[in-house]
Amino acid sequence: MAKGESTDYKYDVFISYRHVRPDADIARSLHRLLETFPIPKSLRSSGWLGRSFLDREELTAGDLTDSIRGGIGRSRYLISVCSRRTRFSPWRLKEIELFRSLHGDERILVLLLEGEPEEVFPEALKSLKRSKEGEERRRELLAADIRKNEEKTLRNALCAIRDTLLWHL
Repeated sequence: MAKGESTDYKYDVFISYRHVRPDADIARSLHRLLETFPIPKSLRSSGWLGRSFLDREELTAGDLTDSIRGGIGRSRYLISVCSRRTRFSPWRLKEIELFRSLHGDERILVLLLEGEPEEVFPEALKSLKRSKEGEERRRELLAADIRKNEEKTLRNALCAIRDTLLWHL
């Protein structure tokens, strides 16, 4: 079985974000959208569960907790909410690296909240690889862009992330 190919997913998505505003607000909005989205009849057999993992407490010390590790391990995709605050969270980097080690790079999506990609994407995201026909090469990272901070733009970007997830099924 290939990396990330498991029938034992508990979550469709693990949302990785910095526990400060507005990052946490955006993560909660994304979580709510993903959890309340009605699954189209044509996709019900795809394995989409309609569940996403969003931790609601700040991690304070030590290594990743068992619940976070378990959430990452049992999630089909990772969505990284990126802002100027991302680089100040060692936990965010650990979450991305753990997801990559368990599931590979193909199932990582990004929500760009503010800043330019080269300044806010952590190195773990900048170095994602794509496997094609037996060769690995650097992956161009696309992000749902909500930098304009308008409610309509937020909703459209969140819907784009949701649609991308469903397209992969």
